[in-house]
Amino acid sequence: MPIVTTLGTWALYDFLAQVSPLGSIPIWQQTTIVVAAVAGLWAALWHRGQGLDARARNPFHGGVLGAALGVKRSP
Repeated sequence: MPIVTTLGTWALYDFLAQVSPLGSIPIWQQTTIVVAAVAGLWAALWHRGQGLDARARNPFHGGVLGAALGVKRSP
């Protein structure tokens, strides 16, 4: 994985060096911002998926059995 990350970051750096509209910000900072934004988006989607998976695995959540046991639905 480190080789993929390294080459991907290098390719992003080269791409931003060619087409970046933000001339006032150095290319390495733009690359860092894009990588951090992608990592943050990935982390948020992973966290949401973990929560949805946990809700889906709860057998007492919702349905007739959940209503009979008084389980409250979480948003």
